[in-house]
Amino acid sequence: MFRVLITDGLHAAGMKILEETENVEPVVKPDLTPEQLVEELAERPYVLVGFLAWLILVPLGITSAQAIRRKLGKNWRRLHKLTYAVAVLGWLHLLWLSRSDVGDAVIYGGLFVFLLGYRLAGRIRFAAP
Repeated sequence: MFRVLITDGLHAAGMKILEETENVEPVVKPDLTPEQLVEELAERPYVLVGFLAWLILVPLGITSAQAIRRKLGKNWRRLHKLTYAVAVLGWLHLLWLSRSDVGDAVIYGGLFVFLLGYRLAGRIRFAAP
């Protein structure tokens, strides 16, 4: 089960890299000044949020190798809790990207909240004396 989760995480990181290369192309142009870049990002905040999610995914993908996990020890679990931040940023990215048809974004957000609540409820149940 654990190997499947790591593989799924690496697939998510790979897909995000491919998506970001597609999203960044229209924003980053060779003759773009810093002022124009800020203006472009203000017009398309979903690009900035998606890029931030990608920046968080990079170390998660790099540290998924078993040798690195062993070296990091308990810090690996702490680092990989950033997955929740990536999920929230990914949801926000999808919500802003969908603009008028937010149905899918609402469904995915509700599913994330449900699964997170289920996980927290299990943790609270096992932590109680």
